[in-house]
Amino acid sequence: MHRSIHVDIMGRTYPLRVHEDSEDLMRRIAEYVDEKLQTIQENLPDRPELTVAIVGALSIAEELFVERGRSPVSVEELDKSLSDLSAQLAEALDEEAESS
Repeated sequence: MHRSIHVDIMGRTYPLRVHEDSEDLMRRIAEYVDEKLQTIQENLPDRPELTVAIVGALSIAEELFVERGRSPVSVEELDKSLSDLSAQLAEALDEEAESS
């Protein structure tokens, strides 16, 4: 189910629709983005908000790419491994049920 929330970024309030189970995560993300943009604004006080937002987006994207590079396994590989393990577990449970 979706829920409407409001987050504050750079002194402005933005309405968002999020899944109920991701409300806390979205609030933490918005807080992180706000902190990042506030820091950039402090370092570039004469720049327009759009410039601050673009520099902030690039900075956050850089962090994402660096973290992805550190991960030894891609998300797709992890999903496949989890699917394979799930299938093996289901097969083992079926075998156990048949032998009982």
